[in-house]
Amino acid sequence: MIETRLPNHRKLPNVNLILDEKRDRQRNGFEKDLFYKKFDFWLIVATVAVSVIAFFVLYFGGHKNLADYDAIARLNISRKIIDSITPGFAQLGGIWLPFPQVLFLPFIWNNFLWHTGLAGAIASMASFIVSAIFIYKTVFLITKNKLGGMIGWLVYVANVNILHLQTMAMSESFFLLTLVMIIYFLTRFAKGKNVLDLLYCALFVVLTTLTRYEGYALFAAASLSVAAVVLASYPSKGRQKIEGILVLFMTFAAFGIFLWSFYSFLIFKDPIYWLNLYSGNKQVIAIDPSSTVDATFPVSDPGRRITISNAFSIYSTAMLYMNGLLVSILAACAFLYILAKTAFDGARKKIDALVVPVVIMTICVFGFLIVGYFKGLIPSIETPAINLANLFDKSKNFSSSSNIRYGIITLPLMAIVVGLVYSKLRALAFLAIFLILFQFFTVFNTRLFLIFSLPTKANYSDFEYSKWFRKNYDGGLILVSSHRHEIFMFQTGLDYSNFIYEGNRQWWTNSLVEPTRHATWVVVDESLSGDAVNELLENKQSLTENFEVKYQEGSLKIYKKL
Repeated sequence: MIETRLPNHRKLPNVNLILDEKRDRQRNGFEKDLFYKKFDFWLIVATVAVSVIAFFVLYFGGHKNLADYDAIARLNISRKIIDSITPGFAQLGGIWLPFPQVLFLPFIWNNFLWHTGLAGAIASMASFIVSAIFIYKTVFLITKNKLGGMIGWLVYVANVNILHLQTMAMSESFFLLTLVMIIYFLTRFAKGKNVLDLLYCALFVVLTTLTRYEGYALFAAASLSVAAVVLASYPSKGRQKIEGILVLFMTFAAFGIFLWSFYSFLIFKDPIYWLNLYSGNKQVIAIDPSSTVDATFPVSDPGRRITISNAFSIYSTAMLYMNGLLVSILAACAFLYILAKTAFDGARKKIDALVVPVVIMTICVFGFLIVGYFKGLIPSIETPAINLANLFDKSKNFSSSSNIRYGIITLPLMAIVVGLVYSKLRALAFLAIFLILFQFFTVFNTRLFLIFSLPTKANYSDFEYSKWFRKNYDGGLILVSSHRHEIFMFQTGLDYSNFIYEGNRQWWTNSLVEPTRHATWVVVDESLSGDAVNELLENKQSLTENFEVKYQEGSLKIYKKL
């Protein structure tokens, strides 16, 4: 038999063997894909379980998901859009950014969801779940290490404070989601240079600038990250390449800032109305008669005097307590390692573009929070001192305002850098996992004070005058300052179309001139600063002549028309 040979006298390859090898590779790849899909599925299930369990524990453990004034106020803002004498989007007001309250709208119409807080918790819990999953995906995208991703995930879901905040109608949970997604898509852009990833990133920048004012820092940080990634990836392309990509990104990303400025101009004739209120440069008024919004809101201590070093110390302490001392130490060591490695690689002109967004976002966010506190844009934070006596005795009655929660903003950044670094060596990985779980364990079963626990401090109480009013209300409109009696309005269980408050345009201004014109009831606290009914009521004599005091608790009085 004549043997067939190629020109180079080699035998023809065995076709069956090639097909077998190809099928093996496909089978192995398919099994690998199935493994990842199965792993991702169980990760999602675990995150959902943690989120739901946390909600039920805190809700049935004393309605702790409603224990913060801001949570109820945000629920009420959303409810007023559809339930008010003057409903509409102008009820969003002019100080808090609107997107969290808009997220509640699909659920806020239902009284059960409204009064259990679920109308806000659904959005917050969904944000927490997606954030945790994408922290894992971000670490895995950079390292291709499942263990690193799991460590980052664990840092996030084993934090008692984010577990509390994700059960509440607050802005933190969704804001942290936008932060995670911005970093994730920046990392994808750094890896694949896909313009679509850049546009997805810009979309989340738009959402974050409509969620919290810290989002403005994320806008700046994301813009710097895009420039740095392009510079690291295309060092020879020159300035025009960077400028073109930056213009594309920033044009889209700035749309949220433009929208809020335009809204403020339409309603208040001032595109930076919120900034003037926060800084104390503008007198806070009760209502613009031409608008339909609640303009009364406390400024952030305009008389506060603080140095930049004080701001650094106070915010750093809040950050340590909210994220936990052990996790904070792990994160600080990890970030310093990444920073040193990036600087060393930069000197050799071999920067890893994938870690550039994480480094820049961390520096910018932390720096903005320090400067924001220094400038008075962040409310005063009270924290316990970090010393040995406190670390070994959490039974003391540590006092702190809920503003300590501002320290939680750096948690996703900590989770990502811890996942990136401690997965490199198995011994370090298991040490990190042990410390993370041990810190969580100390909240419940030791005297160690390694993390400030918001749920422990949370306390929801049903006001006495709310209880009285629920029993004795027999119809009629109620004149009240929602600025100071938001929780009372919530606890009455009444539709908000029964109330006359700062956001009701002429109903409110007419009632301040003559309370008998619309109101059957008047709720007023004569010694409470910011009670607009007490401070702006022009005809107080009419109140005493035409109304009778039906309930009194100290300086608080509830009047009913004679």
